[in-house]
Amino acid sequence: MKHALAIHSQFPDSERTLASVYWQPANANDLLGLAAHADELTRLVDLLGDDADPTFVVLTYGELFSEWAQSDSLQTRAHVETLETRYAGLRICKEKRLLAEPCGGLTREVPRSRFERNLPAGTPEVR
Repeated sequence: MKHALAIHSQFPDSERTLASVYWQPANANDLLGLAAHADELTRLVDLLGDDADPTFVVLTYGELFSEWAQSDSLQTRAHVETLETRYAGLRICKEKRLLAEPCGGLTREVPRSRFERNLPAGTPEVR
């Protein structure tokens, strides 16, 4: 709501769109919370309808990457390739670790981002 009000007040004479973009791991269908999240967002879009101002759209990062991959910009397409290399096929296991291989066997943990590596020791992880 806060973001919708801000967009409306900052751009009163423009067509406005508010997007909710979320990531889904490769095994999203196995995780009840993620399926419920997607369902709730779909219901919200339906409740808001076509007359919402700003227009509210929901898409996954995979859908966003697919759109960006169609760009005329070589830099944008290269960026999408980098993002897909890093995030495609990631899964969440019961231990809530982000893994690049199927759960249960030998796995490789996903490298932490530069931001995460620079956090002070003892900073709690966000899950």
